[in-house]
This record gives sequence, structure tokens and C-alpha cells, in this order.
Amino acid sequence: MQLVRRVVRKHAPLLHARSIRCRFLGVTDPRAPTALAQDFADLTTLTSDNRGMTLTVAFDHGGRDIVEAARSLIRSGAPADAVDEESFAAHLPFPDTPDVDLVIRTSGEQRISNFMLWQVAYAEWVFPPVLWPDFRAPQWLGGSRHIPQRQSTSRDWTRRS
Repeated sequence: MQLVRRVVRKHAPLLHARSIRCRFLGVTDPRAPTALAQDFADLTTLTSDNRGMTLTVAFDHGGRDIVEAARSLIRSGAPADAVDEESFAAHLPFPDTPDVDLVIRTSGEQRISNFMLWQVAYAEWVFPPVLWPDFRAPQWLGGSRHIPQRQSTSRDWTRRS
């Protein structure tokens, strides 16, 4: 966990300077070390007003967001006829975050692992073989070249925040 903490603290000023908003899924798990959760919270606070890009990191994220969103929607008392994509999405984690454009799954793993299933429906996926600690700018540039070169007919690309 010390490696993750060092990376977060090292890159925080750069992420903020580049107007990147950082969000973390999974860090509220009580198994996450308190110091690491605090580093994530500090970075989230530091970058909360940034709007250049949103970086969402799933850290030990269980990925049951759809079930939790459905439960939240039911608890809100929304009538079934009033439920649509927008009202459902409002109950997902970080409802103000745009849909995901790019998922980079390091270590060559080629599975979703329940990562933000609703939000990644039209995302581009890249599976570099490099392990996360060795992930550098060349791998980022290799993955980011996929953002959005091809327009999706199923997605409203003008609906960006």
C-alpha cells in the first residue's frame, strides 16, 4: 500500500495542474488502510473543482453499483413509470461524472470485473500487458489514442460536462 500512497502523493500536484478531477471507488471499504483512504480523500478534495478530465480509479471496488442504484431508486419511492436512464443513473456513484470514454486495464487482464458497468457501456477498452506500478506515459498515450476517434451512434458525445 505504500507504493500506492507514494504514487498518489507524487502525482497530486500534476493532476491538479492539468485540471484533472480524481475520484475513487472502493476506498470506503473498511479494509482499506486509513492512511491510504485519507490520501485518496485529500486528492479528491484537491481536484474536486477541476473539469479538464475525470479520472476514476477503482481501488478494490466490488462493483455492485447497479444493485445499489436500484435499491436507492426503490427507496426514493420513484414510480416504475418514472424510471428512465437518467433517473437511474442519478442513483449511481458519482452521478455528475460523464460516462467513461476509456478503460485501461493494466497487467493484460481482459475482464470487466463489474467496474462501473452502466457507465462503461460505450467505452473503449485497452489492455496493456504492463503492471500498474510500471504504467507510464507511453502506455497512456497508446491507450488514449482511442478516445473518441470513432463516433458512436449509441452515445451522445455532445453531452459532456
